[in-house]
Amino acid sequence: MDKEIYKNQNATYFKTSTLPLATVLSLNVPLVNIIWEDGGIAAFIFEDSPQLKDYVQKYLNRELQVEPQTYYNQLKLMKSRLHERI
Repeated sequence: MDKEIYKNQNATYFKTSTLPLATVLSLNVPLVNIIWEDGGIAAFIFEDSPQLKDYVQKYLNRELQVEPQTYYNQLKLMKSRLHERI
């Protein structure tokens, strides 16, 4: 899983190119931006927070539960955001 935490002068950000993780996070954490990296890979940027770290840890441990229809609808939204930027 490609994830990274980086900082600028005003905030700390979390970056992932994993669409399922980004989809789950975007249900509860605002998506700051989508950037395109070398090779045409999309990276989803979220402002880092203790809540975000908790969601990521629960996702990685398979402890995070999301209602399936809610996840599916959010996944469609995330995919449309990707296609807007192509």
